[in-house]
Amino acid sequence: MIVRRLTGRSTGGAVSPAWDGITDSGGGATGGAYTWRLTAHPRDGRGPDLTLSGAMTLG
Repeated sequence: MIVRRLTGRSTGGAVSPAWDGITDSGGGATGGAYTWRLTAHPRDGRGPDLTLSGAMTLG
């Protein structure tokens, strides 16, 4: 189940995503274990997407 989907653009090579614990519906997420995935698409449209993932605990 997706709790929050963040989208954006980067004008440079560095990306610093952050999540404040707020869900897509606007409420606070419950404490517990969460996994995340970041997918970056090449700016010029050439080559494969870069996907990173990890886990975190909220609360």
